Amino acid sequence: MVYTVRKCCVEAPELSYDDGETTIFLYTRGTQGRPEKELKDLLRYMENSTEENARTDSLKELHRMVGAVKSDGEVGISYMKSVEIEEKIREEGREEGMAAGIDTMMQAIECAKTKGYTTADQLMQAGYDRKVAEAAIKCIV
Repeated sequence: MVYTVRKCCVEAPELSYDDGETTIFLYTRGTQGRPEKELKDLLRYMENSTEENARTDSLKELHRMVGAVKSDGEVGISYMKSVEIEEKIREEGREEGMAAGIDTMMQAIECAKTKGYTTADQLMQAGYDRKVAEAAIKCIV
């Protein structure tokens, strides 16, 4: 299925304009439209990248390149390294977030004790969000 988008003014949708840009939406399992055979073949190959679906010379070349990348050990190692790096960054972010949350909670508890606050609303007026304020009051009561 292939859709072509016509640009128009939001305030006046009947006024279309051409800025030279074309957006095409491709659906590998679409049933509408009349895409060229080469595009149909590409979509079929993208959905299931097998040698049988590489029907044209350009798709056979693409399939050969995909196979080379898949079999290249360095590519696999690079991918795994990037996954590990992303996971490490996420873990560091979680740790930093937890540390910041603990600091905020400790400050809220100290504020409540120092000022003699006994309700979450008082802590919220001091600038803490509802969850922190409610948890801090539970800790000192």
